[in-house]
Amino acid sequence: MFDPDRADYDRTRALPKGLGDAVAETLASELAGKSPVLEVGVGTGRMALPLIERGIGMIGVDLSATMLARLRANAAGRIPFPVAMADATRLPFGAGALGSVLAVHVLHLIPDWRAAVAEFLRVVRPGGSIVVDAGAGGSDRSREITDRFEAILGEVVHNVGLRHDEEELLDRAMTGHGARVRLLPKIVDDEPHAIGDYFRRVRDGQMSWTWPVPEADRIRAADQVRAWAEQRFGDLNAPWPEPRVVRFRAYDVPG
Repeated sequence: MFDPDRADYDRTRALPKGLGDAVAETLASELAGKSPVLEVGVGTGRMALPLIERGIGMIGVDLSATMLARLRANAAGRIPFPVAMADATRLPFGAGALGSVLAVHVLHLIPDWRAAVAEFLRVVRPGGSIVVDAGAGGSDRSREITDRFEAILGEVVHNVGLRHDEEELLDRAMTGHGARVRLLPKIVDDEPHAIGDYFRRVRDGQMSWTWPVPEADRIRAADQVRAWAEQRFGDLNAPWPEPRVVRFRAYDVPG
């Protein structure tokens, strides 16, 4: 299960303002007229609160009471839309009850992510849409780093659910139910970032894949791979050469 205390979610997952505004505008444009929008894994409101401000009618579900408590705090003590604790693979809504579903960085945490996809399709009415950000597949450099961690720690470095380079599997699962896939416009974050931040997050246990790893093993692996990466790529605190790209996939539910 997602652990917001270990992830330090609001600090480590916050989007830079320019990127956050661009994401909210893209999602609001896609979801306009498709309310109510169910955000699965609504968390602390990182996506839902800006969408509410833009006039999108939201509902939220999350498995974590801690996350929902933080959502309430972020909303000045009163969440401005209905929320419930619920499992993505067993949503508490009738067939066709919703206008759309939004799932951002959620499917990688769900071992039976195909069951969640089936639920998304069940609860969205014909003509609605399902909008997903499954995460970026990563650059060749990022994959080299993941391979190094895997050589030390094994398969644990991969997500328990949908992996970040498996968007085609998601597309096939959706189209197998008759949905049509669309790629929303790319959102490019040109703000400089350093790969050294990633190693700090691994060492501190902020990445979800690190939670099953014993602390000593996690720190050892982070230090070993960082030392290798410094030899391979140079200064890890220098701006990383690849910009971060956010790209949402929209799946139109057949009418």
